Amino acid sequence: MKRLFTVFIMAIFAMFNSLSGVYAQSVTGWTLNINADKQSPLAAGTEIEFSATVNNSDNFPTTPTSVAFTIPASVKFYGLDVDKDVFSGCAPMPAIGVELTNDAIITCEVRILQPQESVTAKIRLSPQKEGVVVFNGKIAKNGAEQNRSITVNKGADLALTLNAPAEVKGGGKVNFTATVKNEGPYPSKGSTLTFPVPAGVVMDQPMENGCTLSGNIVTCEIKQEIEPGQSLDFGFSGQVTVGNSSNILIAAEVIANSPLDPDVENNKALANMKVLAGTDVSLSKVRSPQGLLLTGSPVEFTLTPQVAGDEPSQAVIKDVFPENYEFVGFGNLAGTGWACTISGRDVVCEYTKSAGSQYKTPIKINTTAIKATHDGQGAGAPVTNEATITSKNEDPDYIGNNTTDDGGASIVDPAIDLKAHKSGPEHGLLIVGQEYEYVLRSSNIGNAAFAGELTITDHLPEGMMMVSADTPDSWSCTPASVPGEADVVCKTNQYTKDNPLGVGAYTAPIRLKVKMTKSGTFNNGMTVSLPDNVTDVDLTNNTVHVGGNAGSEDDKTLADLEVKKSVIGKSAVKAGEKIEFAIEIINHGDAVATSVVMDDRIENIVAGALGDKAVVTLDVQKGSASGMVCTAPPSGAYHVNLKCDIATLPVCVSGKDCPIVKISAFAGKEGTQRNTAHVFSTKVPDANQNNNSSFVDYTVAPVTDVTVLKSSPSQALGAAAGQGLVYTIAARVEGNGLSGADNVVI
Repeated sequence: MKRLFTVFIMAIFAMFNSLSGVYAQSVTGWTLNINADKQSPLAAGTEIEFSATVNNSDNFPTTPTSVAFTIPASVKFYGLDVDKDVFSGCAPMPAIGVELTNDAIITCEVRILQPQESVTAKIRLSPQKEGVVVFNGKIAKNGAEQNRSITVNKGADLALTLNAPAEVKGGGKVNFTATVKNEGPYPSKGSTLTFPVPAGVVMDQPMENGCTLSGNIVTCEIKQEIEPGQSLDFGFSGQVTVGNSSNILIAAEVIANSPLDPDVENNKALANMKVLAGTDVSLSKVRSPQGLLLTGSPVEFTLTPQVAGDEPSQAVIKDVFPENYEFVGFGNLAGTGWACTISGRDVVCEYTKSAGSQYKTPIKINTTAIKATHDGQGAGAPVTNEATITSKNEDPDYIGNNTTDDGGASIVDPAIDLKAHKSGPEHGLLIVGQEYEYVLRSSNIGNAAFAGELTITDHLPEGMMMVSADTPDSWSCTPASVPGEADVVCKTNQYTKDNPLGVGAYTAPIRLKVKMTKSGTFNNGMTVSLPDNVTDVDLTNNTVHVGGNAGSEDDKTLADLEVKKSVIGKSAVKAGEKIEFAIEIINHGDAVATSVVMDDRIENIVAGALGDKAVVTLDVQKGSASGMVCTAPPSGAYHVNLKCDIATLPVCVSGKDCPIVKISAFAGKEGTQRNTAHVFSTKVPDANQNNNSSFVDYTVAPVTDVTVLKSSPSQALGAAAGQGLVYTIAARVEGNGLSGADNVVI
């Protein structure tokens, strides 16, 4: 029993002794514990403070000893802080701020420590290389030792400074420079310089070095590499807009993108500028309306005085109006401090500052455009109206922005130009005895609005009778119906001076329902007419004709085109497998079909088993057709537009002498797919248009190809023992037109 108890006590002692090693290295009273004020990983160039605590863990005083601190190579040493009553003779000391090429050992003598007494030495280091930094401490007396490891990634310490003048003049130019310097230890691969536009400054644009202004923020994307010790200067300029006794503050910041910045305390910079007295007057001029002007129309010019810096006590604006304008009057300027007069074409506006005056008051000058700058064929040149402002208060160096103009105006005489528009059945192909609709409209493509009676006349050809007219409000058409060749006249008086047909406007559509009474070609015309007192500057576009061809069963002048589409072989395939189609074009009618077109957009196909852009192979069997040409150009990555033009297609028998197009392709996207073929003639009426389209469905089973990618930054850079590693694993399906992948497991 006694033997078992002794073993139990020894086990308890061993357990506690083992637990104490978790926190520090302790041997016969001396304990050493090392901590760092920053955690892994961190950027090279970061300053780390290691705290090495020496403790007497016994219940009786220690004897004197020494402790050695090992400073690893590739770091910079920035100092050792100790209590000199406890530590003494610390040597040798490495040079401050110089990167070590070899490990350095600093040994300090430690006095007697009382029971449970602790003392701490603080060592400041900055790693300069990527990898793992190991700081070591060791007590000489009993060999107690501890390491502290820190993982270090690449880092570049960017520092920002601003160079700006201490004083600037109101209204004057200001130039300042932002300098970004890389303090190392690694090259900077990318960063961003940014600052809000200082209050009281208008920045000049464009800016240097790719800097841009968005809203109120200046941003400079620094894409070039900055080597350690290298600096980049960014120059900026602008105009001071505030006056005497103001202050302008510039606050800028640089942000590292890659690698990380070990010290962000030096990433911001400030510059303060005092503003002295100064004045810069300028002027803006706006014309209303903008764009093309018509003679006889009112034109208003607005002059707005502007100032940067201190407001002037006196100013003069001079404006000489070109002969293209006639002066009408000035806007109200009472109480503003401005007074305007005109002599001939010379306008003079004078400002005198007084209580309640408003220097920046917009000055309105009303005129009428009286002389065209361009003739009816567009020959001529714009006329520019220029104005200048001066002030005795203005600094002589600031006179470069005192003149402005309206940008130039093109003035023409009013011109009305009405154009006829008529539309009817597609391709103009009609069948005798059936009803069709024609739509009549007119548009104003001139430069002036039209007011007055407007007439649209439809010229019905022989063999076409009007059944009825569907007219918009305020329109009337006569006669109400027409048995054969005749004119249908439609009129309206809805367009008045207060409600004209504006420039670019269209009339409401007039819909005429007609019926063909005989077969053959025809020409259906329409004319737009104006009152005699209104001039249309171009009568060549007032008449339009819509031709066509009518056929009948009695005259055997109708074709009957049909298209049949089918799948050759199996209609269920895998993605990447071959799929084949056959398209037969048939003429069941009585007449030869000419100018026949067959088209089919074949979608979701690829080049082969491995996918890629769509490709098809065609096998054209012309049969009795003549002048047949088929093409299938790509339309996007995985589609083709099949088109066959047939000059002549006689009446043929399906499966015997009708043309057939065979298409060989490779299936792409999974799921049920459908392609539709269409056929039509642009010259011969078709007796039955219900058989002009045909489609087939087929099913594609998914097939995919998943690629797994794995990478790590350490592949190119290598890694030190103990360094943390980062891996990126990705799964990718190539965008080759085949199927996607679901439920992927890596």
